[in-house]
Amino acid sequence: ITQLRTEHIPLAAYLHRFNLAESPTCQQCLEGTETVAHYLKNCKAYKKQRRALKFAIGQATDVGTHLLGTRKNMRHILKYVHDTKRFAESHGDLRPEPQAQQSRAIDPDDETQAGITWG
Repeated sequence: ITQLRTEHIPLAAYLHRFNLAESPTCQQCLEGTETVAHYLKNCKAYKKQRRALKFAIGQATDVGTHLLGTRKNMRHILKYVHDTKRFAESHGDLRPEPQAQQSRAIDPDDETQAGITWG
């Protein structure tokens, strides 16, 4: 998420700045510069995944970089990133944790959790 927010992520526009890609053009759809905004909002190669993201966050919500600043959307953004497989080679499996594990807080009064002794 941080790399998406700062736009320091291996998309063609960023890589091209450092001569690590021949062109800033999106190699997934060949239509436009591959920036974070393009990846989230416009890339035709990820239309199906974007539709699922819009459904998860609410149909009326515009998909864009503003979503990267809200904690409630992080899980949905990670699922989108995982489903597109765009960063699988560089970042591995980015599947979000199951929701039950993600929201589970450690209770400092329960010494049996994760083998932690709060002493």
